[in-house]
Amino acid sequence: MSRRRRRAGRATTRLAVAGVLVAALIPAGSAHAAEIVGADNYRQAPLLLFSDSGTVADNVLYTAPSSDEPVAGCSATEQNMTRTAWWRFTGTGKPIRLTTLASDFDTVLAVYDAPAGVPIHGNQIACNNDAPGLRTSALTFPSDTAPSERGKNYLVQVGSNGLDHGRIGLSASAVRPANDDRTNAQVLQTGSASTVDNSGASQERGETLSCGTAPYAATMWFKWTAPALGDAVFSSTSQTGNTVVTVYPGSGGPALACNAGSLARVPLRVSAGTFIVQVGTLGADDKFLPVGPVTTKVDFTVDPDADNDGEPASTDCNDSNPSIRHGLTDIPDDGIDQNCDGVDAVNPDRDGDGENRPADCNDANPAIHHGAKDIPGNKIDEDCSGGDAPFPRLRSTVRSSWRFNPFHFTKLVILRPVAGSRVELRCKGRGCPFKRSRVKIRKSRATLSVESAKVKKARLKRGAVFEVRITKRGYVGFMRRHIIRGASRDPKIREFCLPPGAKEPKRC
Repeated sequence: MSRRRRRAGRATTRLAVAGVLVAALIPAGSAHAAEIVGADNYRQAPLLLFSDSGTVADNVLYTAPSSDEPVAGCSATEQNMTRTAWWRFTGTGKPIRLTTLASDFDTVLAVYDAPAGVPIHGNQIACNNDAPGLRTSALTFPSDTAPSERGKNYLVQVGSNGLDHGRIGLSASAVRPANDDRTNAQVLQTGSASTVDNSGASQERGETLSCGTAPYAATMWFKWTAPALGDAVFSSTSQTGNTVVTVYPGSGGPALACNAGSLARVPLRVSAGTFIVQVGTLGADDKFLPVGPVTTKVDFTVDPDADNDGEPASTDCNDSNPSIRHGLTDIPDDGIDQNCDGVDAVNPDRDGDGENRPADCNDANPAIHHGAKDIPGNKIDEDCSGGDAPFPRLRSTVRSSWRFNPFHFTKLVILRPVAGSRVELRCKGRGCPFKRSRVKIRKSRATLSVESAKVKKARLKRGAVFEVRITKRGYVGFMRRHIIRGASRDPKIREFCLPPGAKEPKRC
């Protein structure tokens, strides 16, 4: 087999092993772990958590270590480390295993005790060049000098062995509680206490770690389901120190309540459903944090009359609403069965116009029913006749007479003029004395002459058009049009209707 194929085979093996390890570190049912990109300089090293994976797409552009960075390999015979990337890590008091199995080139891995954030040359804790049978690296280091201590800061360095470069994949694992991550929350049974040791418990990215102004750490997660509406009490206690209990809705969102103390206790009125419980030790995450067995419990009491309306839940058809029980008056048509008879009361006359359904063609509007006045032209059938009422027509018409040589009007009379209507005279063409002239009718009468002095003196030529328009708001008006045809010929006369709002006349 060629050297290139052997290298490809080893790379495939490393990636397969790395995939198994990364899958083991990601909690079941959780989203993919956050990818934390390592810094080129230890001063900008990002924090790495167990729920994260440290990554660098390709360290080819990462600079050589600065003068104050350690560069030696894991032994005096090895060449210096190059193209180094850095992460920070906080100890949990338990041994921590780091691996670069997800990398695709020959790596070197080192860990430094960095209480001041500086990787002094002489404070290297552990280093590994090649894991057994692999060119990637793996090591385990004690996370503090005693199992009861935690909170120490470390710097993790990953670099190239020589001039090789590629993708860096760093992950961490440790002995920690099975329910250290929220996605692995342990199920709590109502009334049954659960004791779990929170030694080695860590934090997750974005996790809330304060109750008011009080900090807490070494958290574990639990899950509890309320069977019905009632009162629950979430509590936690430990013989090693004060604890904090925080309750979240199972569907997600901010905390509902939290409490800290020797007996941390959160009473809540709850509805049926799932709740997430976070339990930790009160105090800052350092070597003085008292960790150990923590006991968590949820007590629950069903409320037999949850809405306090006087009717027990066994017979109340809605025990979460005091306005619903037997004996109440049912409000018609509100979609609610207030008296628990199984149906909503019906009002046959919802709009209160005196006409019941189904005779009322619109029982949501009191202005629409049989016998109502239908307003013409508003496109509403107020009287339920099946259509909108038409506009009434004005009874007014025009009588006109004329003489020839030259053509002029001798009489222009409005027959049956109606008070409030308006007469408009329009003239267009040769001989017109005006373009428009208006007359407002003050009162109704039998006839009304509108031949003004100008009309009498007008000498209209062939082709001129003279119109008389009679209109009134809310009525179909009337128009007579005279088209002058010359000497000794009567004008051509056309009569039209003027619908309200129409721009042009229409045939009647």
